[in-house]
Amino acid sequence: MFGPFVLDSTRLELRRRGTRLRLPVSRLRLLELFVSRAGELVTRDEIAACLWKQPGSIDVVSGINTAVNQLRVTLGDDSAEPRYIETVIGAGYRFIAEVNQEASPEPAALRNPQEQNSQADISPVGTQLESPVRLTPPEPSSLAAPVASVRGASVPDTPVPVASIPPAAEQSQNLPAIRPLWRARRWLLSAVALFILMASLVVRFEFGGSHFAGQVRSQDLELTRLTITGDVGAAAISSDGRYVAYVRNIAGQQSIWLHQLASGRQQQLTSLDGDDCPGLDFSPDGRFIYFARQKPLSAAGDLYQLPSGGGEPVRLLTGISGEPAVAPDGRHVAFIQSSLRTHGTDSVVIASLDGTSSRVVTSYPPPGIRFNRLTWTADGKALVYPLQRTLVMLPVNGGPAQALAGDGWFAIDGVRRLGPGGDLLVVGKRDKPTYAQIYLVPIHGGPIRAITHDFSDYLAVRPTADGKELLAVQRVLLNTLQTIAPDSDSEPTPLSVGGLTRDGEEGLAIAPNGNIVYTSYSDRRVSLAVLDKNGNSHAIRESEEFIGPSISPDGNLIVAAQWLANGHANLFLIDTKSGRETRLSDGQQDYSPSFTADGQWVVYASILDDRPVLMKIPVKGGTPVPLTDYSADFPVVSPDGRWIACFSLPKPEDRPMLAIVPVSGGAPVKTLEIPSTLSSPVLAWTPDSKSVAFIDDRNQTSNIWKQSMDGDKPIQMTHLKSGKIFYFQWSRRKDLVLSRGSEATDAILIKQFR
Repeated sequence: MFGPFVLDSTRLELRRRGTRLRLPVSRLRLLELFVSRAGELVTRDEIAACLWKQPGSIDVVSGINTAVNQLRVTLGDDSAEPRYIETVIGAGYRFIAEVNQEASPEPAALRNPQEQNSQADISPVGTQLESPVRLTPPEPSSLAAPVASVRGASVPDTPVPVASIPPAAEQSQNLPAIRPLWRARRWLLSAVALFILMASLVVRFEFGGSHFAGQVRSQDLELTRLTITGDVGAAAISSDGRYVAYVRNIAGQQSIWLHQLASGRQQQLTSLDGDDCPGLDFSPDGRFIYFARQKPLSAAGDLYQLPSGGGEPVRLLTGISGEPAVAPDGRHVAFIQSSLRTHGTDSVVIASLDGTSSRVVTSYPPPGIRFNRLTWTADGKALVYPLQRTLVMLPVNGGPAQALAGDGWFAIDGVRRLGPGGDLLVVGKRDKPTYAQIYLVPIHGGPIRAITHDFSDYLAVRPTADGKELLAVQRVLLNTLQTIAPDSDSEPTPLSVGGLTRDGEEGLAIAPNGNIVYTSYSDRRVSLAVLDKNGNSHAIRESEEFIGPSISPDGNLIVAAQWLANGHANLFLIDTKSGRETRLSDGQQDYSPSFTADGQWVVYASILDDRPVLMKIPVKGGTPVPLTDYSADFPVVSPDGRWIACFSLPKPEDRPMLAIVPVSGGAPVKTLEIPSTLSSPVLAWTPDSKSVAFIDDRNQTSNIWKQSMDGDKPIQMTHLKSGKIFYFQWSRRKDLVLSRGSEATDAILIKQFR
């Protein structure tokens, strides 16, 4: 027994205050080794012998780091200020908590029979310690990029027939969907800083079952991590595969960097001085990098040319929204030009890079082209882009747009041509809300194949000219549900094992009986789950992308936003007793619901004319009632039922403000400045309805702060030393419940994917 934990060596199980914590057997064996040697140094050789009978070609260093990090997540430990597992740099680890011997807990026959067969392994695919893992470290010089701090983890010690589609003017009626709210909601996230340092550098994935036509042979797939800073945004690779250009977001400031793959040398090319870069591309000869630069929250910006060897950027043209796509001839560029940030007209533009010509090829009404992304075909005669869940090919010199067959897309986040053959690389989700992966889509027919199939999200992909290597931007997130008392200096207490299931990342709510309703990934699908006060959890909705749940004051109803097949986001009510589900709203984009104190209304945000406004709707159904005629977003109703806290943006060029609005609507009674280090749109009233709490990422660590309605300076409520908070709420006992962990976005190189 140590702290609140009991480790039963006979049955190989770990409990925390009577609740069983699910861990794979390999981790339990490792924990048993640590506990049995409490106070002593456990060397890496001893750990390796514990984890593997015959390590063979396994990368032992990375495997040990992965195992220890998972134990720390489960125990709620912090490598910077450890309470249980201390790193002895260069040697191994030491278990530093006091251990007391205790009689075995209750016999297995007296325990919940469902617990007895729940030994689920939540290790990331490719890092399961019982499977071979081959890792190839980068060159030493590639590790020279500054890492100011490491959060949430210890530092390692050492595709298709073509069919006609309606004209562009008819798209709003026949091609569904809007830009995803839950990506667009990150309009306040420019201050997100450094994320977890990933130990794995190249992984041979062991894929599970597939739900699509085919997948690349997993035993040949090779991934090499090019960056380890965890703060990478857009990225591109030169045609010859020698250079990678990428955007870093360091403490809210973006800059463009160049990585020379042969030497591992990395250098900053230019700083964007507070502006954003939504995308970049190399010229075919690799001499120049073309990048888009725009002001935060603006609909469009400028295209710049930057010598890849360094020098001053030169502005070429204006009116670009999203990433540029340089033509195969190297003389033209294609891009999307949006009239508004979210729901304006999207025009496909082709311009000459010497500035002599520019023309609009076609335009689409809202919702337009997803993420403003497009690519040229290999012959330069057509453009391909996603109209939400449909891939469209448009001849650049005239002719109708055509839909590329191959339905079943839940979301398409990006597309690029692949080499001379003309096939397409697509980043997206197939038939369900899940992790975004990379797919190979034959442009002239054939099955769609998955290149990746793992527990991370891929945000973008770029190939070399010969199609033999891929550059991808990969996001890895690890988190759990945790609880902590306000103003406490201690570490939070884990409530769920979580890890790869992303518990509460997209929302959580507390019921009157103490149960926690939260979003979670189950079997690679988004689900809505409940965790009871005894630590038992189960899904209440699966395969439906519910986001941002809220619970009625009597606990009888759950309201959450859900993405529909037509791409709209609407609010749905779930009866907690009968399980019945009812659609409550029918706007294009309704989200962030919050019950009024009497439980009779739901206040929410809705996108109208390219701006969010506040609405309320009766729980029993009816016509929505507008609450604001100005931009207001992410509302939350105070416990006393009098106020709504939200973000307000009086003018597009203004900074967002924290606004306090009467629950009946109208002008704000008070607006308060938002700290530049605020990192999330999640707000929550304190239980006394006198202050609004928010997530702040100053010092590159998330903590909860509160802002009083009186306008006093914000006050820090938690004092965590590491980690990222994704979501939070107050429990009925006035403690804080957090979705907390780590996040890293890095550039990786993929080979052997054919």
